[in-house]
Amino acid sequence: MNYKGYLVAEAQEMAENAHITQEFVSSLITGEVFPDASLLAFRDSGCFRAGELHCHPDQWDKLFQYSDNNFSEVQDWIHNLVCVEKFFTHYKGSNKGLNYDCERPPARFFANNFSCKPLAQFISDTLMERLASGAISLRGKVGECPPPHLDKPLTVEPSKPRLCNDNSLLNPWIQDRPFSLDSVHHLPKYVLSNFFQTVCDDKSGYDQIQLSVDSRTFFGFQWGSWFFASCCIPFGWKLSPYIYHFTGLVASHCLRSLGIPSALYIDDCHSSQLSFPNGCLPVAYQDLPSQDSINLALTNAAIFVTCFTLSSLGYFIGLRKSSLVPCKQVPYLDFISDPEKQAFILLPHKKEKFLILLKQALSSETIDLVTLQRLGGKCISMALAVAGARLHTNEINLALPRAVRSSRPVKMSGPLRQGLEHWLFLETWNGFLP
Repeated sequence: MNYKGYLVAEAQEMAENAHITQEFVSSLITGEVFPDASLLAFRDSGCFRAGELHCHPDQWDKLFQYSDNNFSEVQDWIHNLVCVEKFFTHYKGSNKGLNYDCERPPARFFANNFSCKPLAQFISDTLMERLASGAISLRGKVGECPPPHLDKPLTVEPSKPRLCNDNSLLNPWIQDRPFSLDSVHHLPKYVLSNFFQTVCDDKSGYDQIQLSVDSRTFFGFQWGSWFFASCCIPFGWKLSPYIYHFTGLVASHCLRSLGIPSALYIDDCHSSQLSFPNGCLPVAYQDLPSQDSINLALTNAAIFVTCFTLSSLGYFIGLRKSSLVPCKQVPYLDFISDPEKQAFILLPHKKEKFLILLKQALSSETIDLVTLQRLGGKCISMALAVAGARLHTNEINLALPRAVRSSRPVKMSGPLRQGLEHWLFLETWNGFLP
C-alpha cells in the first residue's frame, strides 16, 4: 500500500522499497535531498501476518550493532522467539480458590466467562481471523489431542468489543519487569511553537511478536469442541507490554540517534521534525521560502525515515490510525497535541463519552463503586487539558471508601452531586490550558 492506503503492488515481501538504499536515507538525514512519501510502500494491514518481526533478523541485527544500549534480550526474542519459562519465578499464595507454593503453574482448566455466550458469533469470527493471520493455532479436537497445560477462560470486553484470554492464573508466576513509558508529557520537550507532527500506529501490536513453540501450551483456551493456543504474546499477559515496548525501543533509540525526536507508548509512536547538531540547518533547507516550509520539510524527512525503518524491521503500520502526513494538530494518547496553542486539547469523542457516563450517573439517586472509579479516573486523565481537574475529584475520592466498605451504591449526596455537576461545563467549554 502507499501512505494513503491505496494498493500499489502485490508481492510476497517488501519488494517495492528495495530501491530505497541506505545511502538515500543518509542523504535525507543530511539534507541533501527532500523525501517524497509516494516512494514508500507499506504492508497491507488487510493481509496481516503474525510474527513478521522475526522474518527480518538481519535488519534488526544492524540496529543492535550500532546501539549503545543493552538490547541482548530483544535480540534473543527476535532470533529465538519469546520463551515464557525464562520469566518464571516461585509463587506462594492463593489464586483462583487454591493455595500454591511452587516454581511454575500447575495444569488447570477453566470454563469460558459467561460474557462469551451472547457474543458467540463475534468470537468465532475473531478466532477465524486470528487463525488465518497465524496469531493463534488449532491444537486439535477435545478428547482427541492432549489439552494445553493451561486452558484459560475467554472473556469479552463488550464496549469495543474485544476478545481477551484471562491470564490471571499465569501472572503470579511471572517475574516483575518494571519499566517506564513515554507519555504526552514528553512532547513539549521537542514540539515547539508551530512545529509539524506525525503519529505512527502499529497494526495488531502484540501479534507481531511470537512465543516459542513450547511456551504456547501455557496460553491455551477452548472454544466449542476445539483446543487453541496463542502463538504470539497475548493481551492480558503480565509481560506483553514490557516485551513489546522494549522491542520498539530498539528502533526508537536508532531514530533518536539520527536526530528524529519521538515518544513511544508501546505501539504508538509520535515524532516531530528532524533536528541537527547545534541547530545548524543544511543549505538546502535554508533556501526554502518560509519557516513553515522548512518545518514541513524537516517533518517529512523524519516520518519518511521512521516509516522506512519500521517497515524494514517487519512492522505492519496501521495506516487508518496513523497520521503520516505532517500536521500541526495530531491526536496522540487521548489528546490533540496543538503546538500553535502550546496546549493539549480534549478529543471530541472522548469528551462525548465522558459526558454520556456523567449524565447517566447524575440521573440516579445513587452511584455504584465501578461508576465512581470510572468517573474519577476519567476526570484525573483530563488534568493536562482542564484547569483544576484534580480539585474537582475530591468528593469522588471521599465517596470511594464508603462504597468499598458498604459494598452498596453510595447515595448521591449534595457535595458529591455538585462535584459531578461541575463537569457539565464541558458541554459548552472550548477553551484550553496552556
